[in-house]
Amino acid sequence: TGGVGAEDKDFTVEGISSLDPNAAVPWIAKFTKGTGRHVKGGVRICVADVCGALVIALPGPNDEVRLAMDVILDELAKGTNKYKMAERIANKLRKKLELTWRHGESLEKLKEGYHKLQVVLENGDEMYALEQELNVLSHQMMGRVHTLIIVGNIEKINKMVAKYHPIISEVLPLSLEDIFLYTLGGKYDELKEVMG
Repeated sequence: TGGVGAEDKDFTVEGISSLDPNAAVPWIAKFTKGTGRHVKGGVRICVADVCGALVIALPGPNDEVRLAMDVILDELAKGTNKYKMAERIANKLRKKLELTWRHGESLEKLKEGYHKLQVVLENGDEMYALEQELNVLSHQMMGRVHTLIIVGNIEKINKMVAKYHPIISEVLPLSLEDIFLYTLGGKYDELKEVMG
């Protein structure tokens, strides 16, 4: 996982495609090349056949793998080709990236539903259980500190976290730009142009 984005450090798809020039590489998000840190026109996944082994490249660290796993297992069981598998995975990931706008919802109200949680638990094994209770868009770890991007009510998030008796816990707001980056996979630059 990882390395499938549009920054100048992301070359997993290109690397795998050099081993399988006929790899399936559908887009899961497109945006304007050259905006922000984007040196490519979007994010692609890859499904390739390298010396008889199926190689799949997805965004990381693991949320997209969990989301795509049922499709991968289903396609493996059916014995379908890499192109069909790649398109089904891409369709599922695209749905995750799309932000559904509800009629009349303000941007400030949208901000109230997204948070960054930084937490250290006494028992590190409990992190998986906590993550299963939360609506997590992203999970990163540095040392013992877990940083999660979460959708939900801040009071409910704090109650769920408190059950695990954290050593450190802080719920922080996210900027609109961060919300769009986590939910739209980099389409924020296009949206910003449209919104003015």
